[in-house]
Amino acid sequence: MAKCYYPTGLGNNELKMLLIDIEASYAMAYVFPSKREQYVAARQIKYHQFYPCAAYKWLGVGKTRIVKTTDDKNRFKKNFRDDYVVAKEMHDVMSEADVIIAHNGDNFDMKHLNVAFRRHGLGPIPEKKTIDTLKAARKYFAFAGNSLSDLLREFGLDGKHEKPDWEKLTDGDEKETNKAAKYCGVDVDRLEPVFIEMRPFMRKLPTMLHKGQIKECHSCGSKRVIKKGGGFDGRKAYQRIRCDECGHEMKADIKYYLNK
Repeated sequence: MAKCYYPTGLGNNELKMLLIDIEASYAMAYVFPSKREQYVAARQIKYHQFYPCAAYKWLGVGKTRIVKTTDDKNRFKKNFRDDYVVAKEMHDVMSEADVIIAHNGDNFDMKHLNVAFRRHGLGPIPEKKTIDTLKAARKYFAFAGNSLSDLLREFGLDGKHEKPDWEKLTDGDEKETNKAAKYCGVDVDRLEPVFIEMRPFMRKLPTMLHKGQIKECHSCGSKRVIKKGGGFDGRKAYQRIRCDECGHEMKADIKYYLNK
């Protein structure tokens, strides 16, 4: 069952920010043996991808939770490709979140989870704000590499867990499925500090407050915010507000501060 969110008191205006990751199996298709590269049409696929495990964690709260197809032994034994257990829990917890954070989440995790939600008749989750740390790394930095492993090395953090055997996993190997679940959990554990490292450099971070009422940092939640003069964005003037702890800078309605 999906964990409920508990207020952190750590800032971000108590937005419920959820870190997620999923793993996907191989698809299996009918092909003619060939030494040349060949296109595999959808009609050639015998078994589509399934999702053996997923992991999630509330930002700043508790531990990473892992859900996997082997959690339901009877269902797994009957059909190891049945990923309902994973889809249902992720649907529940993601529906509760205000913001969903994932590495390559916009192009991979969110789209693949939608496949699983539709497959099991769960319907779409409510519309959410997403933060894709892969897009953020490409937009705000010029690192030599932007994979999660590359970013972990860049920030001097621990590396990723040993990968499972994807072929055995796709064939329903329980040991490799559980190994993939641990790998997925480690990804979420490592994603949190990576996001925190990049967060001060990101712009337009989600907040519940009106931009004219900046009382705490949208990045780290600190209340040590200071005015740093005015600015002009080509359309209108604004008040610059800078966090005195992490350095994140925000824009505020200058009229709000002129009247103070």
